[in-house]
Amino acid sequence: MLGNQWLISPLLTMILVSLGTLLFHEILIRRVDQLIAKYHRHLIIFEEPRPWVSTAFWLALAMFVQSGERQTAQQWFVLNLLLLIFLYALFMLELRMSISLYLLSWAYYWFLTDHQLFSTISAPLFTGIWILLAVVIARLKRHRVNPLIYPFLIVLIGSFFWTWVALSQYKIEPRELSIQFCEFMLILAVNYYTIHLINKERLKQRAILHQAMYDRLTNLYNFHLFDQNFHRAYQEYCRHQRPLTMIAIDIDHFKQINDTHGHLFGNQTLQQVARILKTTTSKLKDVTVYRTGGEEFNILVTNKSLTFTAELANQIATAMSEVHHQTTAGQVVALTLSIGVSKLNDSDSSAQDYFHRTDKLLYTAKRAGGNRIELERL
Repeated sequence: MLGNQWLISPLLTMILVSLGTLLFHEILIRRVDQLIAKYHRHLIIFEEPRPWVSTAFWLALAMFVQSGERQTAQQWFVLNLLLLIFLYALFMLELRMSISLYLLSWAYYWFLTDHQLFSTISAPLFTGIWILLAVVIARLKRHRVNPLIYPFLIVLIGSFFWTWVALSQYKIEPRELSIQFCEFMLILAVNYYTIHLINKERLKQRAILHQAMYDRLTNLYNFHLFDQNFHRAYQEYCRHQRPLTMIAIDIDHFKQINDTHGHLFGNQTLQQVARILKTTTSKLKDVTVYRTGGEEFNILVTNKSLTFTAELANQIATAMSEVHHQTTAGQVVALTLSIGVSKLNDSDSSAQDYFHRTDKLLYTAKRAGGNRIELERL
């Protein structure tokens, strides 16, 4: 595909390359989703890796295109592809990521090539306009405007870009300019429809993934994820002596609450407890809350001492005692918890042994009347 020797027309090549790029990007992001589902918080990378992976992908592609642009006589074809990459960044990435990609890409273009498409004066101007566009699009996405406005904006961007090319020091014939702009519009239509389909499918996949990881009522992580992470944490202890402590929680007299005030109020009770657990643990590292049964919750705490976990259990019990849970009739229902706290040690021959030991502490607290914390004796 060097020089003027094109076995396939540049337009068809452009469409196939852009669609293939979108497909590869989607496969990459789905793989990241699978890794997140598999390893959850134990991923030894950024807390939310998708934006970083996506940014790295588009940046690498932009640099590859910029390097290849000098090796082909179809410079305008390559500029269309580069323009599409920047548009992908604007609409697929968050604001800081898209701006970072643009600045890094053009820094590479400026320092590692001798191309003069953008002069010393026009480069800052074009950069300023692009950042302004990124801010505008970010605000539009935040306010969930009509999606039809995006193709309109892209047409304006493409018109502006090719008008600038026509007025730059590059000599491009009016006929060539018209051809490139029409090709850009055609490629845009195909890509926009493809992105629309990809986004619909991605939303479906994310919904399925969310259902597999979260409890629908409380929006806490579910037992399935607890079981995976609990066994993984047990293996980490066996291999690397990574500390693991656990809090087992049960709502006292929950059946009586359901029978007296109805299941709807019972559901509200579960949600209230979940909110307290999330609020109490939200700023703590290596602490994860799960709903593991009807009125049962578990908290896994890694890399912390038993003293730390016992104090956390006390904070949860205190926060619960300060809540005034009311029925629709205005009756205040006192909510209390039975809590068991333990630490994984070498005497636990399996993850199940440790779970049952913590569960026994929980039921010891319940048999003692509830509203208490049973801490294992070391």
